[in-house]
Amino acid sequence: MVFEFYVIAVAVAAIIYSVITRVIQEKLMNKKETEELQAESKRLNGEYKKAKERNDKIKMDDVAKQQLDLFPRINKMMFGQLKIVGVILLVFFAFSTAVKDFDPHIKDDVQIELKNDGNGCDVRIDDTYTGCYKLNSDTYGFWTVKVKSLVKQVPSEKKIAFLYNSKDYIPAFSEGENKIEVYLEDYDYKPKDELKIFAKPLGLKDSEKPDYVNATFDSGTSFYVELPFAIPIINVKVIDDPSWWFIAVTIVSGLFVSYVFKLIKKKNNQDKIQNTV
Repeated sequence: MVFEFYVIAVAVAAIIYSVITRVIQEKLMNKKETEELQAESKRLNGEYKKAKERNDKIKMDDVAKQQLDLFPRINKMMFGQLKIVGVILLVFFAFSTAVKDFDPHIKDDVQIELKNDGNGCDVRIDDTYTGCYKLNSDTYGFWTVKVKSLVKQVPSEKKIAFLYNSKDYIPAFSEGENKIEVYLEDYDYKPKDELKIFAKPLGLKDSEKPDYVNATFDSGTSFYVELPFAIPIINVKVIDDPSWWFIAVTIVSGLFVSYVFKLIKKKNNQDKIQNTV
């Protein structure tokens, strides 16, 4: 239920973002001035072209002077639009960050640090890092564990899988870079079993040590939205990332919000005309 609510919450956040960005555009952008400058620029370009065809140098110089006089106003308009884009981007990053921070599919993941100090779970100090995790979750089935390491500011990661209280067949599963070797004691576990994971960063000299080695256990919960139809061109029917779901809903709702704002503006103009009459 929590995951379904999160999908709806992201969609609602995208719609709110679309409304906010439209309001920002309406409040901060001077459309009348923009349209006037565009029309003036188009007119001068047309006059210059005709003068050039007639080889009228005097007219060409006069139009060129008018164009130069117009540039400061155009630059001011463009700078104003850049400020609006900046505000919209800040709002976007605020929303997208919140979407990721509240993702329950990630919040139920468990991260542990793998150590190589000869204490606790680690038996001896060597080139292999070890970590232990007691399985007490009630989410059964296909789990994955992703190991990340950082060596000389260069990150590496590898993901493997195991079964937890399940009779399903576990496929051979391993993905990631070859800079780190990862393996488990076993690949089939029951509740209250202690899982032991090993990771060996490769290519290190005797005196070199990684900055960190950690493992993240994913119980199999992942973001998933199946669309009623495939998105044209890219032919995608399933969205498995909340950020992409947010962007997709933003695009669709943005078109709808723009249409609604146009209708409202049209009605307001009609009311003004009627009141004037």
